[in-house]
Amino acid sequence: MESRQEFYRCTNFRRSRRILTDKKRVYYKYMTSDCALVYELDSVDRKSFVTFGNSNYAKDKNHVFDSRNGILRNVDLETFQTILIETEDGRIAYAKDKNNYYFWNKIITDTVGFSKLLRNK
Repeated sequence: MESRQEFYRCTNFRRSRRILTDKKRVYYKYMTSDCALVYELDSVDRKSFVTFGNSNYAKDKNHVFDSRNGILRNVDLETFQTILIETEDGRIAYAKDKNNYYFWNKIITDTVGFSKLLRNK
């Protein structure tokens, strides 16, 4: 994923937790201990771009994105949805499609442990 480093006025953006948009582009915000880094997402169809509420995920007509890694590969666009699980530390964004469960861009392979986590939600 390519990115450019530029400075933007934050008041020009529509915000959805870690996803920022303006009229032409989409950006993701990554928080560090002392600042927020903002990167432009490449390969986004701005007209069809939507976020999944207050989660780390978004999609357009071609791709699903997470705010940390950009494009998620081999995701089924039609069935992709988020799963928000309350934990002691706050909310963690998980997602699923007809084939897999995801944590960020990683496919969850411990389905037994994940099933327990879902039951306790």
